Amino acid sequence: MSPLGADKTVVLTELKNALRPIVGGAVDGPPAEANIAAIADAIYKVLTVDAVVSASATTDAAFWAWLTTVGTGSGAGPPPASLTGKLS
Repeated sequence: MSPLGADKTVVLTELKNALRPIVGGAVDGPPAEANIAAIADAIYKVLTVDAVVSASATTDAAFWAWLTTVGTGSGAGPPPASLTGKLS
């Protein structure tokens, strides 16, 4: 399961919480709810279906140095040249 949950619920909640100080309780009304839900669904799909996460010594030197230290210290050995995957 994605860190965002099984569906758009977390994204919808965060969007509504971010908009509430600006527009008040209107975010919970049917007209706004439908629009915000559509945006939340699109954001959720981009993050869980389309996005690819990657890291390598070139793109994130500090993380890679830490990963190498942990791997060497634990006996697992150095990390591969890069890591690539989806948020799932």
